[in-house]
Amino acid sequence: MIIYTVICRVRDVAVLVEVSSPDLSGNAPQVTTKLLTHLRDHPELLVEGEYKTFVQRNQQEEDFLSNFVESCASVLNEEPWDDDYYFHLLTKDGVFYCCIGDDPDIRDQKVNFAFLEQIATEFVKRHRKGRIQTANAYALDKDFSPTVRSCMHHHNINHKSIAQEERVINLMAKVDNMKHVMGTNIHLMLERSDALEELVDKSETLEEDAAVFRRKSTVVRRRHQRKFWFKRMVLAALFLIGFSMFLYVTTVAFCGARLQYCTRKHSNEENYENYNEEEQAQDGDGQ
Repeated sequence: MIIYTVICRVRDVAVLVEVSSPDLSGNAPQVTTKLLTHLRDHPELLVEGEYKTFVQRNQQEEDFLSNFVESCASVLNEEPWDDDYYFHLLTKDGVFYCCIGDDPDIRDQKVNFAFLEQIATEFVKRHRKGRIQTANAYALDKDFSPTVRSCMHHHNINHKSIAQEERVINLMAKVDNMKHVMGTNIHLMLERSDALEELVDKSETLEEDAAVFRRKSTVVRRRHQRKFWFKRMVLAALFLIGFSMFLYVTTVAFCGARLQYCTRKHSNEENYENYNEEEQAQDGDGQ
Protein backbone atom coordinates (compact mmCIF):
# COMPACT_ATOMS: atom_id res chain seq x y z
CA MET A 1 0.00 0.00 0.00
CA ILE A 2 1.28 3.47 -0.91
CA ILE A 3 1.05 5.71 2.14
CA TYR A 4 3.05 8.79 1.16
CA THR A 5 4.15 10.44 -2.10
CA VAL A 6 6.38 13.42 -2.78
CA ILE A 7 7.68 15.10 -5.95
CA CYS A 8 10.87 17.13 -5.43
CA ARG A 9 13.24 19.11 -7.58
CA VAL A 10 16.69 17.50 -7.53
CA ARG A 11 18.95 20.57 -7.40
CA ASP A 12 17.51 22.03 -4.18
CA VAL A 13 15.20 19.23 -2.95
CA ALA A 14 12.29 21.67 -3.04
CA VAL A 15 8.99 19.88 -2.48
CA LEU A 16 6.69 20.61 -5.42
CA VAL A 17 3.88 18.16 -4.62
CA GLU A 18 3.21 16.18 -1.44
CA VAL A 19 0.38 13.74 -0.73
CA SER A 20 -0.17 11.38 2.20
CA SER A 21 -2.87 8.84 2.91
CA PRO A 22 -5.83 10.07 4.98
CA ASP A 23 -5.48 9.82 8.75
CA LEU A 24 -1.72 9.29 8.49
CA SER A 25 0.70 11.04 10.81
CA GLY A 26 4.40 10.69 11.53
CA ASN A 27 7.80 11.88 10.38
CA ALA A 28 7.65 10.62 6.79
CA PRO A 29 8.30 14.10 5.29
CA GLN A 30 11.40 14.66 7.44
CA VAL A 31 12.89 11.22 6.73
CA THR A 32 12.15 11.50 3.02
CA THR A 33 13.77 14.94 2.84
CA LYS A 34 16.92 13.58 4.52
CA LEU A 35 17.08 10.69 2.07
CA LEU A 36 16.53 12.88 -1.00
CA THR A 37 19.11 15.42 0.19
CA HIS A 38 21.62 12.58 0.58
CA LEU A 39 20.82 11.30 -2.91
CA ARG A 40 21.25 14.79 -4.35
CA ASP A 41 24.70 15.02 -2.77
CA HIS A 42 25.56 11.49 -3.96
CA PRO A 43 24.03 11.24 -7.46
CA GLU A 44 25.81 7.96 -8.15
CA LEU A 45 23.35 6.26 -5.77
CA LEU A 46 20.38 6.92 -8.07
CA VAL A 47 20.93 6.96 -11.82
CA GLU A 48 18.59 8.90 -14.11
CA GLY A 49 15.60 6.74 -15.10
CA GLU A 50 16.53 3.95 -12.70
CA TYR A 51 14.02 2.31 -10.35
CA LYS A 52 15.41 1.95 -6.86
CA THR A 53 14.07 0.91 -3.46
CA PHE A 54 15.57 1.90 -0.12
CA VAL A 55 14.43 -0.31 2.74
CA GLN A 56 13.88 1.25 6.16
CA ARG A 57 14.18 -1.49 8.78
CA ASN A 58 13.20 0.03 12.10
CA GLN A 59 14.58 -2.84 14.15
CA GLN A 60 17.57 -3.83 12.15
CA GLU A 61 20.08 -3.81 15.02
CA GLU A 62 19.94 -4.37 18.75
CA ASP A 63 21.65 -1.10 19.61
CA PHE A 64 21.09 0.91 22.79
CA LEU A 65 18.69 3.38 21.15
CA SER A 66 16.53 0.65 19.61
CA ASN A 67 16.33 -1.24 22.91
CA PHE A 68 15.49 1.96 24.79
CA VAL A 69 12.70 2.88 22.33
CA GLU A 70 11.26 -0.64 22.47
CA SER A 71 11.38 -0.66 26.28
CA CYS A 72 9.56 2.68 26.47
CA ALA A 73 6.93 1.41 24.06
CA SER A 74 6.41 -1.68 26.19
CA VAL A 75 6.04 0.37 29.38
CA LEU A 76 3.48 2.62 27.66
CA ASN A 77 1.66 -0.44 26.27
CA GLU A 78 2.27 0.76 22.73
CA GLU A 79 3.52 -1.15 19.72
CA PRO A 80 7.21 -0.55 18.95
CA TRP A 81 8.12 0.74 15.54
CA ASP A 82 9.00 -2.64 14.03
CA ASP A 83 7.48 -2.29 10.58
CA ASP A 84 9.63 -2.21 7.47
CA TYR A 85 8.99 0.61 5.02
CA TYR A 86 10.10 0.88 1.42
CA PHE A 87 11.11 4.15 -0.22
CA HIS A 88 10.56 3.72 -3.96
CA LEU A 89 12.36 6.29 -6.07
CA LEU A 90 12.54 7.35 -9.68
CA THR A 91 14.40 10.39 -11.03
CA LYS A 92 13.66 11.96 -14.41
CA ASP A 93 14.66 15.31 -15.91
CA GLY A 94 15.90 16.75 -12.64
CA VAL A 95 12.91 15.63 -10.56
CA PHE A 96 12.67 13.08 -7.74
CA TYR A 97 9.49 10.97 -7.67
CA CYS A 98 9.25 9.14 -4.37
CA CYS A 99 6.61 7.08 -2.60
CA ILE A 100 6.64 5.13 0.65
CA GLY A 101 4.98 1.73 0.82
CA ASP A 102 4.68 -1.06 3.35
CA ASP A 103 4.44 -3.93 0.86
CA PRO A 104 7.09 -6.63 1.42
CA ASP A 105 5.95 -8.53 -1.68
CA ILE A 106 8.10 -7.62 -4.68
CA ARG A 107 5.04 -7.80 -6.96
CA ASP A 108 3.30 -5.09 -4.96
CA GLN A 109 6.48 -3.01 -4.98
CA LYS A 110 6.50 -3.18 -8.77
CA VAL A 111 2.97 -1.77 -8.72
CA ASN A 112 4.32 1.16 -6.70
CA PHE A 113 6.93 1.80 -9.39
CA ALA A 114 4.19 1.69 -12.03
CA PHE A 115 2.46 4.37 -9.96
CA LEU A 116 5.61 6.53 -9.96
CA GLU A 117 5.98 6.08 -13.72
CA GLN A 118 2.40 7.19 -14.28
CA ILE A 119 2.60 10.32 -12.13
CA ALA A 120 5.97 11.22 -13.69
CA THR A 121 4.40 11.04 -17.15
CA GLU A 122 1.38 13.08 -16.07
CA PHE A 123 3.56 15.63 -14.25
CA VAL A 124 5.66 16.56 -17.30
CA LYS A 125 2.54 16.67 -19.47
CA ARG A 126 0.89 19.19 -17.16
CA HIS A 127 3.91 21.41 -16.44
CA ARG A 128 6.62 22.85 -18.65
CA LYS A 129 10.23 22.07 -17.83
CA GLY A 130 11.01 25.73 -17.15
CA ARG A 131 8.08 25.98 -14.75
CA ILE A 132 9.24 22.87 -12.88
CA GLN A 133 12.79 24.19 -12.48
CA THR A 134 11.75 27.66 -11.25
CA ALA A 135 8.61 26.98 -9.19
CA ASN A 136 8.63 27.77 -5.48
CA ALA A 137 8.13 25.02 -2.92
CA TYR A 138 4.58 23.61 -3.01
CA ALA A 139 3.72 25.91 -5.93
CA LEU A 140 2.41 22.96 -7.97
CA ASP A 141 0.80 21.12 -5.07
CA LYS A 142 -2.71 22.54 -5.42
CA ASP A 143 -2.82 21.82 -9.14
CA PHE A 144 -1.32 18.32 -9.18
CA SER A 145 -1.98 16.76 -5.76
CA PRO A 146 -5.56 15.67 -6.70
CA THR A 147 -4.10 13.70 -9.61
CA VAL A 148 -1.54 12.04 -7.33
CA ARG A 149 -4.18 11.26 -4.70
CA SER A 150 -6.50 9.71 -7.27
CA CYS A 151 -3.68 7.66 -8.76
CA MET A 152 -2.60 6.49 -5.28
CA HIS A 153 -6.12 5.33 -4.50
CA HIS A 154 -6.41 3.52 -7.83
CA HIS A 155 -3.13 1.63 -7.39
CA ASN A 156 -3.88 0.80 -3.74
CA ILE A 157 -7.25 -0.82 -4.37
CA ASN A 158 -6.34 -2.43 -7.71
CA HIS A 159 -2.80 -3.57 -6.92
CA LYS A 160 -3.67 -7.25 -7.48
CA SER A 161 -4.89 -6.73 -11.03
CA ILE A 162 -2.20 -4.16 -11.87
CA ALA A 163 0.50 -6.59 -10.69
CA GLN A 164 -0.59 -9.01 -13.44
CA GLU A 165 0.04 -6.51 -16.25
CA GLU A 166 3.02 -7.35 -18.44
CA ARG A 167 4.57 -3.88 -18.18
CA VAL A 168 4.57 -4.21 -14.38
CA ILE A 169 5.89 -7.77 -14.34
CA ASN A 170 8.88 -6.70 -16.45
CA LEU A 171 9.89 -3.84 -14.12
CA MET A 172 13.29 -4.30 -12.52
CA ALA A 173 14.41 -2.36 -9.45
CA LYS A 174 17.52 -2.27 -7.30
CA VAL A 175 17.23 -2.49 -3.52
CA ASP A 176 19.48 -0.81 -0.95
CA ASN A 177 19.35 -0.59 2.81
CA MET A 178 18.65 2.87 4.24
CA LYS A 179 21.21 2.53 7.01
CA HIS A 180 23.96 1.52 4.59
CA VAL A 181 23.18 4.48 2.34
CA MET A 182 22.67 7.12 5.03
CA GLY A 183 25.33 5.84 7.39
CA THR A 184 22.87 5.92 10.28
CA ASN A 185 19.64 4.27 11.27
CA ILE A 186 16.69 6.67 11.02
CA HIS A 187 13.42 5.52 12.54
CA LEU A 188 10.39 6.17 10.40
CA MET A 189 7.50 6.66 12.81
CA LEU A 190 4.07 6.44 11.24
CA GLU A 191 0.66 6.19 12.81
CA ARG A 192 -2.35 5.09 10.85
CA SER A 193 -5.80 5.09 12.34
CA ASP A 194 -8.01 2.02 12.17
CA ALA A 195 -10.29 3.98 9.85
CA LEU A 196 -7.64 3.97 7.11
CA GLU A 197 -7.02 0.24 7.43
CA GLU A 198 -10.75 -0.42 7.44
CA LEU A 199 -11.15 1.79 4.36
CA VAL A 200 -8.59 -0.24 2.43
CA ASP A 201 -10.09 -3.53 3.64
CA LYS A 202 -13.56 -2.37 2.59
CA SER A 203 -12.25 -1.26 -0.81
CA GLU A 204 -10.65 -4.66 -1.39
CA THR A 205 -13.81 -6.40 -0.17
CA LEU A 206 -15.94 -4.32 -2.52
CA GLU A 207 -13.59 -5.17 -5.37
CA GLU A 208 -13.88 -8.89 -4.61
CA ASP A 209 -17.66 -8.62 -4.24
CA ALA A 210 -17.86 -6.86 -7.59
CA ALA A 211 -15.88 -9.66 -9.23
CA VAL A 212 -18.18 -12.27 -7.67
CA PHE A 213 -21.23 -10.28 -8.82
CA ARG A 214 -19.86 -10.14 -12.38
CA ARG A 215 -19.30 -13.90 -12.40
CA LYS A 216 -22.78 -14.57 -11.03
CA SER A 217 -24.29 -12.14 -13.53
CA THR A 218 -22.58 -13.99 -16.37
CA VAL A 219 -23.90 -17.34 -15.12
CA VAL A 220 -27.43 -15.97 -14.73
CA ARG A 221 -27.31 -14.34 -18.17
CA ARG A 222 -26.16 -17.55 -19.83
CA ARG A 223 -28.80 -19.54 -17.96
CA HIS A 224 -31.45 -17.06 -19.07
CA GLN A 225 -30.22 -17.28 -22.67
CA ARG A 226 -30.43 -21.08 -22.57
CA LYS A 227 -33.96 -20.91 -21.16
CA PHE A 228 -34.97 -18.38 -23.80
CA TRP A 229 -33.49 -20.54 -26.60
CA PHE A 230 -35.24 -23.66 -25.25
CA LYS A 231 -38.52 -21.75 -25.02
CA ARG A 232 -38.21 -20.62 -28.63
CA MET A 233 -37.50 -24.18 -29.75
CA VAL A 234 -40.55 -25.45 -27.85
CA LEU A 235 -42.74 -22.75 -29.38
CA ALA A 236 -41.43 -23.56 -32.86
CA ALA A 237 -42.12 -27.27 -32.32
CA LEU A 238 -45.63 -26.54 -31.03
CA PHE A 239 -46.27 -24.31 -34.05
CA LEU A 240 -45.19 -27.05 -36.45
CA ILE A 241 -47.31 -29.63 -34.65
CA GLY A 242 -50.31 -27.28 -34.65
CA PHE A 243 -49.88 -26.45 -38.33
CA SER A 244 -49.58 -30.15 -39.19
CA MET A 245 -52.73 -30.91 -37.20
CA PHE A 246 -54.56 -28.11 -39.01
CA LEU A 247 -53.56 -29.49 -42.40
CA TYR A 248 -54.58 -32.99 -41.37
CA VAL A 249 -57.97 -31.89 -40.03
CA THR A 250 -58.65 -29.82 -43.15
CA THR A 251 -57.67 -32.69 -45.43
CA VAL A 252 -59.81 -35.17 -43.50
CA ALA A 253 -62.77 -32.77 -43.64
CA PHE A 254 -62.63 -32.59 -47.44
CA CYS A 255 -61.26 -36.00 -48.41
CA GLY A 256 -62.12 -38.30 -45.53
CA ALA A 257 -59.91 -40.12 -43.10
CA ARG A 258 -58.37 -42.27 -45.90
CA LEU A 259 -58.59 -39.60 -48.60
CA GLN A 260 -61.20 -41.76 -50.38
CA TYR A 261 -63.35 -38.83 -51.50
CA CYS A 262 -60.52 -36.99 -53.13
CA THR A 263 -59.21 -40.20 -54.73
CA ARG A 264 -62.69 -41.16 -56.04
CA LYS A 265 -63.24 -37.68 -57.43
CA HIS A 266 -59.91 -37.80 -59.20
CA SER A 267 -60.78 -41.24 -60.67
CA ASN A 268 -64.18 -40.00 -61.91
CA GLU A 269 -62.55 -37.05 -63.61
CA GLU A 270 -60.09 -39.34 -65.37
CA ASN A 271 -62.91 -41.69 -66.50
CA TYR A 272 -64.91 -38.73 -67.79
CA GLU A 273 -61.97 -37.46 -69.79
CA ASN A 274 -61.35 -40.92 -71.26
CA TYR A 275 -65.03 -41.23 -72.18
CA ASN A 276 -64.98 -37.91 -74.03
CA GLU A 277 -61.88 -38.91 -75.91
CA GLU A 278 -63.49 -42.19 -77.02
CA GLU A 279 -66.65 -40.41 -78.26
CA GLN A 280 -64.58 -37.94 -80.23
CA ALA A 281 -62.67 -40.81 -81.78
CA GLN A 282 -65.88 -42.61 -82.79
CA ASP A 283 -67.33 -39.45 -84.33
CA GLY A 284 -64.20 -39.07 -86.38
CA ASP A 285 -64.42 -42.65 -87.72
CA GLY A 286 -68.09 -42.20 -88.64
CA GLN A 287 -67.32 -39.22 -90.78
